[in-house]
Amino acid sequence: MCTFCKGCIHRYFTEIPNRNKCPSCQCELGGKPLDTIVKDITLQNIVDWLIPDFKERDDRLKSKLLITANERRVKKGKLPPEILIKGQQKEQPEETNEDGEKIPQKAKFQFKLLPYAEEDKHLKMTELPKKLKVADAQKTIFLVKKHIHSNTEEPIDNIEVLCKGIIVSDAHTLEWVKRTKWQNNSRVPILMYKRKKHIV
Repeated sequence: MCTFCKGCIHRYFTEIPNRNKCPSCQCELGGKPLDTIVKDITLQNIVDWLIPDFKERDDRLKSKLLITANERRVKKGKLPPEILIKGQQKEQPEETNEDGEKIPQKAKFQFKLLPYAEEDKHLKMTELPKKLKVADAQKTIFLVKKHIHSNTEEPIDNIEVLCKGIIVSDAHTLEWVKRTKWQNNSRVPILMYKRKKHIV
């Protein structure tokens, strides 16, 4: 009944192949401990809701560890070399956004970036050249602010980004904002920006 992060427990058993005991209670898990582990769906649903980008990072880690483990087995002659070719996925063609950043195909994320309809004209900012943006889904709001800054020359610490009128934290990702703030899968998310304080 011990609970672990999937990526961590997978790494624990794959780094040293002879491990077959639970790292917490030392219970014997047999010759194939990873087959004995049972997924805690309730806890996983809570984690996915609280940290939406966690699953993607976890899957990348697991895939990387699996490839490393297979490479070791091929070197030892326990697996045929063809297994590595089959296991490697073809890389998706990469696009670049207007900042020149590479955007992996699977992480492509569309959103609109508009100036907030602020009644106080001193807090309202100018429109960006393009309203529709394409970026990595894991891009943070802080990086969105940097993009706004590069186009408007407004100091980053004087820019606020909002979703549905609610200020969004710098550390949150675009994917997180879409899942928790936007919550409308049928429409492209809209983020708005404005100044925090009047121009001096």
